[in-house]
Formats: sequence, C-alpha cells, structure tokens
Amino acid sequence: MIIGVTYALLFRRHSFDVRSGIGWGVAYGLLWWILGALTLLPVLLGGNPQWSADAAARAFPSLVGHVAYGIGLGVAFYLLEARYNPWWITSSEAETHATRERRQQVLASAPALWAFVIFVTIFVMILLTSGAAAT
Repeated sequence: MIIGVTYALLFRRHSFDVRSGIGWGVAYGLLWWILGALTLLPVLLGGNPQWSADAAARAFPSLVGHVAYGIGLGVAFYLLEARYNPWWITSSEAETHATRERRQQVLASAPALWAFVIFVTIFVMILLTSGAAAT
C-alpha cells in the first residue's frame, strides 16, 4: 500500500493518457525492483545488497512482477485520475489542456526523472556486467 501511495504522490498529474501511465509505471516498477529485490530484501535478511549478475538473474522473475505491478499501478492511477475530469469539457478543450499540461511536464521534473531512471538502469547494467566479468 505504501508503494502505491508513493506512486500517487510522485506521479500525480503526470499521466495524460494510458501510454504515459504505463511508462511511469514501468519506470517505478524498475526502481522498486532495484531497491527491493537487489538491495533492501538482502539487507533485511541480514546480508549485503546483491549487485551481481547471478543475483540479478535469480531475481529476474521478480523484475517481471515489479514491472507488471508498475504497469497495473500506472494504468489504474491514470484511470482514477481521468475519472475526476469534468465531463462538460469538450474534446478540443481537453486536448488543448492536455497539450498545455504536457508542455508544463516537459518544463518540470519529467526529463530529470527519466534521465535518472536511464542513469540507474545503465549503472546497474555496468555493475552487473563488471561483476560477471570478474568471476
């Protein structure tokens, strides 16, 4: 429940269609796979974070689950947000509003968040690759 609420707090008013909800959900699922399966779970079980290719391969089913959860979360949250749009707004007004909001999103934090997700993904791949090469 806490993960879903933090998604709602972080990505409120960032999804303007189902595709963007899916995109934010995939990014959020990937983030929680890295934080959860590879970092927090091993630490909570009394070990060290598992940043190796073998650990990532063992946690791959968890990645699929986290990404699927993120997609479901992103779509569900978008649908809940879209439900509260006023029904009396015409489609042209709604499109104008969505275009204005997308522009605001580009000028806000969205590019930084996507850059962060890409950086973390590349960083994890480098760590896992270097761990596999060392063994």
